[in-house]
Amino acid sequence: MAQPAVGLDLDRTAREALASRRGALVVLAMDGKVLALVNETIAQEKLPPGSVAKLVTAAAFMEERNVGPDHFLFCRGKGCWRAHGRIDLVSALAQSCSSTFYVLGSNLGEKNLERYFEETGFSPPEKKNLSSACGEGGLRISPLDLASFAVALANGGHLFRPYGGKLKNKKPRLIRALSWRPRTLEVLRAGMMLAISEGTAHKAFVPGTAIAGKTGTASRLDAPHRNYGWFLGFAPASRPRIAVCVLLNDATGYNEASSAARLVFSSFLKKEK
Repeated sequence: MAQPAVGLDLDRTAREALASRRGALVVLAMDGKVLALVNETIAQEKLPPGSVAKLVTAAAFMEERNVGPDHFLFCRGKGCWRAHGRIDLVSALAQSCSSTFYVLGSNLGEKNLERYFEETGFSPPEKKNLSSACGEGGLRISPLDLASFAVALANGGHLFRPYGGKLKNKKPRLIRALSWRPRTLEVLRAGMMLAISEGTAHKAFVPGTAIAGKTGTASRLDAPHRNYGWFLGFAPASRPRIAVCVLLNDATGYNEASSAARLVFSSFLKKEK
């Protein structure tokens, strides 16, 4: 598998993108190779993922209920940041509609959700609850594992163990191939692309290139009144070359994480032209 012709430049860009903020930034190639890793310790810490977990909930619902992008729900705004009205799965991902994913989680049940979260590298909560459908309730994942999940979304479902750089793992290894229908992955990618063009991840937009992304916000473990800000995504969306995960430990929301990812995507795409 051909690797992007980057290295120290991308690592430098990642450090500049994170700047003095506490957090982590991970960039992986499509086989899990580390292209940039800022703050290795934090990058391996399991933390609440917030709304990025909605990607797994959407996949679980499509797989278990055999539905596609034409499945609609109705959001009246309860438990959500706004009333979205009639909404399909692609738009629900792009707008991060919590009302939709609570409904999907309730439909699936705790055992189904747990199975899909474990399959994709998340650590399910010890006390089972349906709030994990929106990335809450004790669900955990590290930035490094979340970047690996982004790789799987980009490369057709192959979940690789991250390797190279400062990590102990020095060779690529396939953890598993996700047994999801191609349609499921297509819907997830469509939702992530719409999130960049006109949804919650718009701050990661780079003119001239389609990018796929998903944002998340979660209360900090050590300070519940403060937030983790998350972004995960990959580019170019049509022929992915890199996956990016950004975690900010003291963010007002996900916009700052998306902006940091944009700097990395922009730098990489300029060098690839």
